[in-house]
Amino acid sequence: LFMVNGHPVHERLFGSSHSEYIPIEIIKKIEVVKTPSSILYGSNAISGVINIITKRKDDNSLVALRGGSHDHYYGFAGLVEDGYTFAGSLKRDKGYNYNGTKDESGNDVNLDYHDNLGNFFADIYGDSWHIQSAYFDLDEQKFGATPNIFHTGANNQESFYVDINKNFLLNNGKLDLYLRYDNFKKDLEFEHFPTPGDSLIRAQN
Repeated sequence: LFMVNGHPVHERLFGSSHSEYIPIEIIKKIEVVKTPSSILYGSNAISGVINIITKRKDDNSLVALRGGSHDHYYGFAGLVEDGYTFAGSLKRDKGYNYNGTKDESGNDVNLDYHDNLGNFFADIYGDSWHIQSAYFDLDEQKFGATPNIFHTGANNQESFYVDINKNFLLNNGKLDLYLRYDNFKKDLEFEHFPTPGDSLIRAQN
């Protein structure tokens, strides 16, 4: 089970978890439960729990810029105050140039590799309520396994969620109200492996 500030963020279509939602500079700590925890967290925690805790009021504004080889560029900006956190990052990376001989079907393995990612994260909270929302857009073309089969091609994903939590105090206890909406799009293009020709797997929830 993958969570951010105690809120599950796995997408419902494939059940996958995505760290692309969270700019790395906004992470304060990561909690890990290595044992089955379904009795506390539900069925998705059968093999453990990972909970990302983001920075809050003691960190204020944050900015990061960096660059590197293979046209790697990265920018981050975040605002952390008492009651709200806003953060976003943008990465552009052509990656390592893979060059090789043709495969057994005569397909060329030399491609225009890239790994581009943009994301935005918002966390707004009060004494009895909490709103958390995040978005990421991943555009990459790579050589390797995505998600669980060997292929070379495009892997494009876009996802958004908003999670609202409100606590109501009652005479004999507390009532927790949770509302959630998430939207996920995934395109996988198999251009060379494992079979020649072009094929596309497309899914959306």
